[in-house]
Amino acid sequence: MTTIVLKLRCGVIPYMRDPNGRLLRNNPDQVTYLWGSMFWGTLLASLLLGGLVGGILFLVLYQNTSYIAQRILAIIIGLVIVYGGLIMFSLAIRRFTSQALYRKRPRFANIVLVGRECAFIGLSVWFTISRIAKLLLTMIMFVGRLDIPLLAPGVGSFDEWGFQIDSHPRMFLVDILQHEAHR
Repeated sequence: MTTIVLKLRCGVIPYMRDPNGRLLRNNPDQVTYLWGSMFWGTLLASLLLGGLVGGILFLVLYQNTSYIAQRILAIIIGLVIVYGGLIMFSLAIRRFTSQALYRKRPRFANIVLVGRECAFIGLSVWFTISRIAKLLLTMIMFVGRLDIPLLAPGVGSFDEWGFQIDSHPRMFLVDILQHEAHR
């Protein structure tokens, strides 16, 4: 709240000059929802996260489901090994094909990109499942936050560590920039 107040005072959030600012002046009684939302949002987010961790532990430790959990874990380990090899291959090839977003050897880079796209047809199931898990985890962690929209820019981004939970929009932008670098 302190950050938002300072942004309002300094004009970073243009409340007075914002054409939609008049919408903020309507229905001032709706602020009564905030305390209940903060309480239940935090409580339910904690329960969901605890239930998720408890459910995973139950599946791994319970005798009747541990075999299935071990099979799923073996599949995940296999996918991580394949993906790790793909990352190593990409780091080695990247030095020869690209400099920033410009392709130094366009023909070779295009052949490598087609090969990677073929590999990702098989691996995209893993990426889709991991993206669903990341977005669900982000929603569970941020459902109690009322000061920011759920999927606003910056949600799920830990800039101090250089980590971003959902990097797909950034990858989409990089793809556009790569194509534009050659036009």
